[in-house]
Amino acid sequence: MASRRVLVLATLAALVLGFLAGKGARGLVRANSEVHSPGAMNAQVTELRSGLEAARQELANAQAGLEIERRASAGVREDLAQAQLRIGQLEQEAELYRSLLDSSIRRSGLSLHTLQVLAADGDGSFRFRIVLVQKARNFVDIAGSLRLSLNGREAGAKRVLAYPEIGIPRGVHALPVRLRYFQVIEGRLEIPSGFEPETVLVEVDIVEGGRQRLRERRDWQV
Repeated sequence: MASRRVLVLATLAALVLGFLAGKGARGLVRANSEVHSPGAMNAQVTELRSGLEAARQELANAQAGLEIERRASAGVREDLAQAQLRIGQLEQEAELYRSLLDSSIRRSGLSLHTLQVLAADGDGSFRFRIVLVQKARNFVDIAGSLRLSLNGREAGAKRVLAYPEIGIPRGVHALPVRLRYFQVIEGRLEIPSGFEPETVLVEVDIVEGGRQRLRERRDWQV
């Protein structure tokens, strides 16, 4: 991008200089024969100004084109980032379906398949994605609630932040769980300034379809 901008500007500069040099050479010839002709000199100045204005307009058009190209490149980079994120999600979903269909997995019951945390807009803002999976010989609908909390440090001291303190909207104590095969739960977190997360604790209590309790801690990774 930078090399192209330099090339465009250098080309335009060469055009302007060439234009002025050509006009200057013709002006010298005229000066020898028409030195006492103010009208001819005024006409030459007008012509020079017209050419300079045209060159300036060409430069402005080139700069505008470069700005459009820069913005387009930024848009392409953003689209690529979104595509890569979506590819990652699809790969996780494919793995999820494979695990559901894999009869060699003997463990039954509810499990935490995926915990993903992504940075969001604004300092301390994050998005999370949790995938719960049920493995069973005979699948039944189950329901309950999920709680999420963060363990970390603030000002050198250990601190635990419960979901009502960090979840958006504030004040929600638990997220609803209802599934037969799997469930994707997504949400947002806002962490106070100065708090450094270390681990995430996911707790699920199933009260319908057979009582189950899941408690799993994962490292905080963004």
